[in-house]
Amino acid sequence: MAPSVRSQGHTQTERQPQARVRLSEIRDQYWKRTDGIGSGAERIYLSAHFDLQGEAYVSVLGAGWESPYLYKLERGMDGYWVHHGARYRIQLDVSIWRSRTNNIIEVYREGVNAPVYSSRIVDLLAKAFATGQPVRLGGKDYRLFYSCSVDASQSPAEPDRGRPAVLLAEDVGERGEHEFNNYIFPASGISRMSVSRYALSNGQTIGMKLSPDGETLQVYDLPD
Repeated sequence: MAPSVRSQGHTQTERQPQARVRLSEIRDQYWKRTDGIGSGAERIYLSAHFDLQGEAYVSVLGAGWESPYLYKLERGMDGYWVHHGARYRIQLDVSIWRSRTNNIIEVYREGVNAPVYSSRIVDLLAKAFATGQPVRLGGKDYRLFYSCSVDASQSPAEPDRGRPAVLLAEDVGERGEHEFNNYIFPASGISRMSVSRYALSNGQTIGMKLSPDGETLQVYDLPD
């Protein structure tokens, strides 16, 4: 689950935003910029994705597909897809001796014994994190993403375009290890008229506001 985000309603502020981000330029960009298998028309892009509740998924997007498949990162994960006539299987190699994010995502191609893709969860998360828009708020560094929630009624799950969301990710790992806090904001709560105020579980208070045309997100560092 994602760290807590508590809405504090709306406010007005004389402060200038610390960041202005054109949403159309970052929408879903991490799906094709994180990791993958193959090249050209046979390329399969892999990334991490979160729903509005903070549940984690692996996104799988074949070259030429309009939308990815989403597979929930949980014990027993087991999914299939076909791309350019080849059948692929995705699974999670889980061990009681590993921490949850050190468990291994594996992709097999039918007819090939060894996995064609293998990655620790934390390594995929780190690669996805690096694709986000850098934002600095009150001395803290974040990466900002704009996408949507998940329709888990489908199998495999699919993006739920009717529920757009903003995600702020913070890497709080130490000594070279990654550990991520993901703060998720339903876009429906972000106004064009005033600043939507949020208290984060890391003690920081931030604000978000859309430009009058709804195309640019303005992000504020707010006093307590």
